[in-house]
Amino acid sequence: MVLRPDKLSWPVKTGYVSSGYKWRRLGGTTSFHGAIDIAASRGTPIYAAGGGVVILARYYGNAGRTVFIDHGGGMTTLYFHMDKILVNVGQTVITGDQIGTIGTTGRTTGPHFHFETRLRNPSSANCSLPYLDPTSRGRVNPYCFLD
Repeated sequence: MVLRPDKLSWPVKTGYVSSGYKWRRLGGTTSFHGAIDIAASRGTPIYAAGGGVVILARYYGNAGRTVFIDHGGGMTTLYFHMDKILVNVGQTVITGDQIGTIGTTGRTTGPHFHFETRLRNPSSANCSLPYLDPTSRGRVNPYCFLD
């Protein structure tokens, strides 16, 4: 049995949260943003927030260059809008391995990346923050896990 991590590391060493886990209006439409966006200069390294196996590493429509990491125990982290992807599907990563760089691929308003945490059973999150995505896609507030 694989247990999911209780804590994840910040996936960047520089930058700032430019959009939070919240309802927001973008392009005339209001929708729930089930992640945090972290802005930094194009080319800034992005690191694996936890150990796991890369299950997706490719261009992914509006998400641009994207990586999904399966951490076990029903937890997956997603990284969108990357300039470069430095990992391959099936590759095992450990916390802190560089997986790519910040970019502007897909639908973006500037250099940043979208960091999302998903749980197969979102109600199992041990979190005191408003954490469940009301659109029920398994997305959980990343702040529940970040050190």
